[in-house]
Amino acid sequence: MDCPKLLDAIRRKLTKNEKKLSKENGSEELWDLIEFYDRLLCEQHNMISVF
Repeated sequence: MDCPKLLDAIRRKLTKNEKKLSKENGSEELWDLIEFYDRLLCEQHNMISVF
């Protein structure tokens, strides 16, 4: 499995849907969780976060 390619695809989808997941729409906890896992996965796979 090509993890960096998969993570990039997930990141693009999340970025595209950021407004739906944003704090303004009352999903603060969900967006915070997404940012947490983004940082964690980037650290584990030596990638740069786009958030």
